[in-house]
Amino acid sequence: MGHNRGGGPAGEGGVLLHRQALYLASYDRETDVASWITHTLHRRRDLLAQRGWSPYWAEARPTATALARLGDPQPLLGFIDQGRHG
Repeated sequence: MGHNRGGGPAGEGGVLLHRQALYLASYDRETDVASWITHTLHRRRDLLAQRGWSPYWAEARPTATALARLGDPQPLLGFIDQGRHG
């Protein structure tokens, strides 16, 4: 069994499921959920710092869009800019 970037047990499917759960939960406007999601996504901002394509691109994109949906557009703007100038 593999490990995800957080060190917990997960195969590729576990990483995909975690990413999708964070993305979908970002639509929940309940205060406690939004606070947890924002905190969790901000911990993943290192994914957004990489230029061009990387193996973590598929994680960076939903992280950036979810943060924008929660009121922080800068990660998404940076992600788009990096993609254009990669």
